[in-house]
Amino acid sequence: MLQNKPSRSLSHHTKITDYMKKFIETNYRVSIPSSMKQSRQNKQNRSIDKTSNVFKVFEWLKQVDLPNVQQNVCLKQSQHNKQEKERELLILKALQKYHHPCIIELRHHFMNNNQTNMLFDFMPLNLTQVIQGHRQRNKEIPLILIKSFAFQLLRAITQLHECQICHRNIQPDNILINNNTFELRLADFSQAKFLIEGEDSINNVNNVKYRAPELLLGTTKYNNSIDLWAYGCVIYEMWTLNAVFEGNTPEEVIAEIIKILGVPKKHELQSMKSQFEDIKMPQIKKKEWEFSETMEFIKQFIKYNPTYRGKAQQYLNHSFFKDVLSGQIRLNGRELPNIKNLKPYELEILRLE
Repeated sequence: MLQNKPSRSLSHHTKITDYMKKFIETNYRVSIPSSMKQSRQNKQNRSIDKTSNVFKVFEWLKQVDLPNVQQNVCLKQSQHNKQEKERELLILKALQKYHHPCIIELRHHFMNNNQTNMLFDFMPLNLTQVIQGHRQRNKEIPLILIKSFAFQLLRAITQLHECQICHRNIQPDNILINNNTFELRLADFSQAKFLIEGEDSINNVNNVKYRAPELLLGTTKYNNSIDLWAYGCVIYEMWTLNAVFEGNTPEEVIAEIIKILGVPKKHELQSMKSQFEDIKMPQIKKKEWEFSETMEFIKQFIKYNPTYRGKAQQYLNHSFFKDVLSGQIRLNGRELPNIKNLKPYELEILRLE
C-alpha cells in the first residue's frame, strides 16, 4: 500500500514591487493582474519548504510578448550572496547559446534592491507534484512516462556535463514538467558550478535525500558523478513514489544507504575521498533490491565509487530507453516527447545521423 505524505509548498511567493511591475509591463507589454498581489489568506495557505535553497519565486499564468515567441513566464528573485548570484547568472548565460529543450532557459534578468530577478518560461508543474499526485491517488506512474522523463532529464545532465557544469541540486522540486506535452526541463541553477578537477567545493549541496555518499562523508573534491547519484534517486522515486533514502540528516541518510549498499569498504571510502576513512560505520543488515529492468538501470548510479557510475552520455543509448528511441511513444493516446531536437553530440552518441 502506498503511503500518502504531506504535501510541501514548492515555491516561495513574494509581492511584486512597483519597480518590477513597471519593468515587466514596459518591457514585456503585459499587465500584472491585481489578483497576483499576495493576500493575507494566500500567506496563510503557502508554507515554506525549509529544505529548499533560499530564494523566492513568483509565477503567473499570463501571456506575454517575448522575442519571437508567445509564452507564459515566471519570475525568480534570487537573494543569494554576490558570488553565488554572479555564478548562477554566468552559468545560465553560458547555457543560453545551446537552447537545449530539456533545460530551462533564461529569458531576461535585471537587478532591483540587491535582488537578481530572472525571467524564465513558465512550466505548470514540477516532478514532486507529479509524484505526490500519483501517490495520493495510489496510482503508479506509467513506466513509459518514467522512461520519457528519465531520458529528457539525462539529456539535460549530459548537456551540463559537456559544458563542465555540475548542477549539484538535482531533485524532483527542480525538475519542471509541462502536464499537457509531458516535456521536462531541468531548473534552479543556484547551486550549479563549473567544476575544476582538484579544486575544493562545498559539500553541503542538494537536499540530503539526493546527496551522494561522498558528500555526506565530507569530501570537498568531487566530480559530476554526484549528479548521476541524484539522477538514480529521482528515477527510483518516480518508480516507487517514495524516496530511496529517507532521512533528514546526513547520518540518517548514510544509514539508509548502508541498508542498500552495505558498509563501504576501505577502498570505497578512498574512492569517495572521504574525510572519515577511520569512522566506525553502523552495522546494518543489507537489503536486496528486487530485480526489474528499471531497478537494474537505477543500480548503475547508486554506487559508492563515483567512477563506477560512469558518464551521463554513455547512458543515452542504454537499452532502458529502447522504447523512447523507437521514435513514436504514446500514453493513453497522447504522444509523448520523442527524440526531436537532438544536438550533434547526442546524434553521434545515438548514431542517428
